[in-house]
Amino acid sequence: MTTHPNPNVFQMEVEPTSIIETLAHHTERDPDRVALTILRDGEAIESESTFGDLHAGMMRVARGLARLTEPGARVLLLLPTSAEFVCTFYGCLASGRVAVPAYHPQQVRKVAQWAKLHAIADNCGATLIVAPATSVETIETLRATQQLFTGCTLVTYEALVDAGAQDTSALPRMPAPDDLAFLQYTSGSTGTPKGVMITHGNIIDNQRSIALLMRHDRDTRMLSWLPLYHDMGLSMPLQLASIGLSVVLMSPVAFVQQPGRWLRAIAEHRATTSGGPNFAYALAAAALDGSDDGGRLDLSSWRVAFCGAEPIHRQTVTDFIDAASPHGFAPGSFYPCYGMAEATLIVSGVPYGEGAHYLDVDNVKLAAGIVEPVQPGAANAKSLVSCGGTAPGTEIRIAGPDGRPVADPNGVGEIWVRGGAIGVGYYGNPEATRSTFGAHVDDEPGARPFLRTGDLGAIVDGRLYVTGRVKDMLIVRGRNLYPQDIEACVQDAVPALRRGCGAAVSVQADGEEKLVIIQEVGRTARRTLDLDATLRAMVVAIGEDFGVMPHAIVLVEPATIEKTSSGKIARALCRRAYLQGELRAVASWTDGAHAMEAGAARDGAVAPTVAEVAPHSDSTLIEREIADRIVRIVAERLKLAETQVSRTAAWVEMGFDSVSALQFSLKVQHTIGLTFDAAVLWDCSNVEQLAAHLARMQGAADALRSSDAPASAAAHAHSAPIVGGAEAPPTREQLAALSDAQAEALLLKALQR
Repeated sequence: MTTHPNPNVFQMEVEPTSIIETLAHHTERDPDRVALTILRDGEAIESESTFGDLHAGMMRVARGLARLTEPGARVLLLLPTSAEFVCTFYGCLASGRVAVPAYHPQQVRKVAQWAKLHAIADNCGATLIVAPATSVETIETLRATQQLFTGCTLVTYEALVDAGAQDTSALPRMPAPDDLAFLQYTSGSTGTPKGVMITHGNIIDNQRSIALLMRHDRDTRMLSWLPLYHDMGLSMPLQLASIGLSVVLMSPVAFVQQPGRWLRAIAEHRATTSGGPNFAYALAAAALDGSDDGGRLDLSSWRVAFCGAEPIHRQTVTDFIDAASPHGFAPGSFYPCYGMAEATLIVSGVPYGEGAHYLDVDNVKLAAGIVEPVQPGAANAKSLVSCGGTAPGTEIRIAGPDGRPVADPNGVGEIWVRGGAIGVGYYGNPEATRSTFGAHVDDEPGARPFLRTGDLGAIVDGRLYVTGRVKDMLIVRGRNLYPQDIEACVQDAVPALRRGCGAAVSVQADGEEKLVIIQEVGRTARRTLDLDATLRAMVVAIGEDFGVMPHAIVLVEPATIEKTSSGKIARALCRRAYLQGELRAVASWTDGAHAMEAGAARDGAVAPTVAEVAPHSDSTLIEREIADRIVRIVAERLKLAETQVSRTAAWVEMGFDSVSALQFSLKVQHTIGLTFDAAVLWDCSNVEQLAAHLARMQGAADALRSSDAPASAAAHAHSAPIVGGAEAPPTREQLAALSDAQAEALLLKALQR
């Protein structure tokens, strides 16, 4: 399955070697046309940059980098979504330096997140970090106290520009196609970060493919909330520079705060292309269902609504189309696609305007490696969403375990890909490069190798269907999670658990992939272990280290975890045993239910309301009133009676992950009338602690008196449900006080790939 057209979508007389060349061409042709728009809080325009502005900014950065670094130096980019990020990224490529976009942790005390960032810097040998001025002091402190980033020079965007301000010379040369352009770090195993090496030639090839598949030209307007350290988010400035189209960017946090902002921005700016992972469309559908915009929201300009980066679920697609169609969205505009950082980005996509295509198959046969179509509604039917055909210049092969093409035309095998957009390997990791990027077939000696994607799939009637994973890697909310990291995390959190005897697997629940942990307890510990405390500790550890909430945790009898003959964890068998109810369970936790019961037991009797207690000081009354209001919010979210809500159970035990915790904090701010940093939730880990913290804030008493009485669940029934059952705050004004920087740390785990 391959296509090889090579048309010129760059509107140049000769084939360009890099996007630096294409950006210069578009600047010369149309310097005053607006190329980049940045939205503040996803609403008002914060800044606009023309092609001339971006090119000039790129040159200033390139000259500064030439003063501060050597050619080929790796430059870590920690800038937020902004014109400064875009100019710095372009400047790295123009100067012959290697850009390394990365997530910027926001909390000093989260040393584990900074250690992961340090591992990236150490892996690639970064010598320069470009960060906001507010972060330089933090990084300096970490360098002194934790010995992190000791080999890096720190610089702000302003200082970088100033460093080259006196230099007006031209660039020494345009980058060559084989020159390394940037490293895209995947959210892989935490101990060994893997940076995909992307060349200038890879970028040109993939940007051509995107433009052809999605029919982009200079009149296209893209809009994105995806973070720029994400491969899908980074494609926006890459398309801007290569095709000469315009891009509108908003922060990821602004989207999660109110998913409706994304849709309103598309309507306001008449965007033609925008998208995100599956979960983004679930949020958007919920926002539309609860929207009061009515006919004012016009989505008719949205011609390509791309969806990728995680498994695409038919129910999500149909829910979104049903919700968006009354607003002018054409069902044929929904655009399922498939890609990965190792291929720069896109590998396949549906034909333009054709929309999503579904295939109902026999799930039993699918598990055996055969795609057998069945009638919708048939027993054991599973619906697959097609990711379309291959990108131009790309070849896809479905390979069996022996590396040969699968014999059955509808057979499932590993998806192998090759073409000009495939990266050259993992930086500084030749072994992983050989195993992933060096797949060969016997009948093609000397041919370009294939990329082994690790994904299972099949090609039916020319359409690619992704059916699962070859490896055990889990994909939860678009993020790659390595099971061995999760297993080690819980075993470190509770040393009494049997090390090497746990399995982290994913299951389908509520229309999405969710995490399940199955873990043995030791024979001796089985008699003395506090099972309730053990489950709580496991939930907390996973929430803190990975920012995701497990769907279930099952503690099982010793020597019952399935293993292979060589002693490795047989995760597929463990998953099957869980789904079929065959585990010999000692104790279990499911979606916070166990924690609620246990928390209530720890609390004893439910705390009486303010009206029932004996007279106390004003501060005590304020604290109790705040706690009562928080309990009401938690009860709405968990669909419990208020008397069932624990005031001492940790947020993560109650089912709050990074996204739902952010939205919960916003609801608390609205209900109580106080504005606070959402990161407070990680310092105040339960209702009592949060209430005590808020009661000590200046103006707490006045805020309670002036704010509306705490609303009942019925009063908020019109609010749009969000991830994890949380609700979106009712007005944008109540969210404006939360900055991107404050919320970014909470959002990371849900968006990072």
